[in-house]
Amino acid sequence: MQEDDGLGGGGDAGRRPRLPAQVGGPGRAREGGARRDPRRDDPRPRRRRAALAAVLSGRGGGRVAFPELTDREREVLDLLARGHDNPTIARRLVLSPKTVRNHVSNVLAKIGAADRTDAVIRARDAGLGQD
Repeated sequence: MQEDDGLGGGGDAGRRPRLPAQVGGPGRAREGGARRDPRRDDPRPRRRRAALAAVLSGRGGGRVAFPELTDREREVLDLLARGHDNPTIARRLVLSPKTVRNHVSNVLAKIGAADRTDAVIRARDAGLGQD
């Protein structure tokens, strides 16, 4: 008869024994607590994004600039009007550069702008890109 070694093998020759760190299952915090990203715990960026989204989408009252754009596209256009390039916009909005490229293309098509410069002029005329 086999002795129980406490590793959960139980005589199952083909199975790996469960290690103590696996006993709690996935998603369970380690001893001493899980490491946290302080940027995720800080509510200020979320509040700023929410406030900006409210203003850009028109929920803050008043007329909406470019109602044909989604909130995200309006946010991208605002950053374009502030003079940011695609990589900077991608970092600021935590998007991939390809996604920003797609948003910029959609914005140009929806507002009928010939190029980025034309889009920036229209955005600034509508009040975007200003502090």
